[in-house]
Parts: sequence; structure tokens; C-alpha cells
Amino acid sequence: MKSNEKGYYPDYLKKYVEKETLDRLGKELPPLSDGNLLIAGGGLDLTGKTTTFNNLAQATGATKVYCMDKNPLTSMRKLFDKAPTVMRYLYYIGVPLLNYQRLENLREQGNVLLDQSVYGTIAYHLAHGLDSKFLKLIPPPLLNQIDALLFFTVPRKVRLERLEQRKQQDPSKVTFSDRKSFEVGEKVEKHYLEIKPEITSIVTTHDQPEMKVVETILGNLHI
Repeated sequence: MKSNEKGYYPDYLKKYVEKETLDRLGKELPPLSDGNLLIAGGGLDLTGKTTTFNNLAQATGATKVYCMDKNPLTSMRKLFDKAPTVMRYLYYIGVPLLNYQRLENLREQGNVLLDQSVYGTIAYHLAHGLDSKFLKLIPPPLLNQIDALLFFTVPRKVRLERLEQRKQQDPSKVTFSDRKSFEVGEKVEKHYLEIKPEITSIVTTHDQPEMKVVETILGNLHI
């Protein structure tokens, strides 16, 4: 039995309304039961998600999936990224809906690492003024499918340093998303931390070596 079969969707909505405090920062994940896991990563750009997930995949043999890979909606992304907030939100709810069965199929074969999830969609759009009533449009299975959520965060100064390094290495890799995330970054993180479910673990990547980050995550996940 997977740990998420209890369901936390109603509590999740209540937590957002009640503005959950941040007293669980750094707390270990609750023990997970046997079986293959779907582990999602979230957080702002340049917080170390992709690097850490690559290292996790190499260390564990888990399958790493980026949310937009092989998704039928990917070709329309540029169009909806410029759309009004509600339309953009609905588009990014559609993305995980179309990923759902594929992720379940992959999980039958082993652990799965999902780079970005529906939680990122929620936090981003709330930061851009989305009315919280639209949260009710999220199908509960999209939330309950995730066994563990790793939230990546580093100080703003570190993100700026990493952005500058990326510019120097290859200016073409500095995207609109990278630049835009600094404008609303604090708001997005605030909403991420308000809505985080019990399966969340906070991950920092600036204060320890890459493989130490992986070791800590594996210890918390008990895998």
C-alpha cells in the first residue's frame, strides 16, 4: 500500500485557506511504505532541481521525467505562456493530466523522479493573482499520485550568482523563465510553502556538496 492512499486533498485546501505556518522546515519525510515511488521536485529556477534529480537517477536507477517531455501539449506551450493567468493555469493543469497514465506505467517498472509537478503550477499562478477558487478544478488524483515532494530552495543571492554563471557559460541557456522568476520568486516560494502537503521535504543545494544532498534525500526517503 502506498502512503498517499490516505489522501490529503481536503486538508491541502484547508491548509492554504488557514495559511499554514513554516514550522516544519527541515523536518524529515514521514516513513514511506514499500513499493515504487513517484517523487516530484519543485521550486524556483536555479535552485538545483535538475542537477540533483540527475544525480538521484544515477545513484538509484530511477527514471527521471521532465513534466513537458513527450506531452501532447508541449507544442502549444509558448502560446499559453503568454495567455491570461486563468487560461495559462488551465493549460498547466492539462499537462499533468496527460502525464498521469504514463507516470503510472513507469512506476510499475521502478521509482520515478518527476521534475516539476502540479504543485509548482499552483504556487506560480497564485503568485500571479489566480483566485484560490480555481484550486477546486484540480483533480485529486494529480495530487495523490505523488508519494514525496522535494521542495528546492536557496537564497536569492545564490540564484543570482548561478544565473550569472549560466550567462557566462552559455547566454542562450538564460531563458525568459529564468529572468521572470526573479520578479515574482519570493511570492512563488511563499505560496509553495503555504500549500505544501505532509509529504514535503525541504532541500537546499548551496550549503553542501552535490552528492551529500543526494545522500540526505535518500536517507529521508528510506530508499
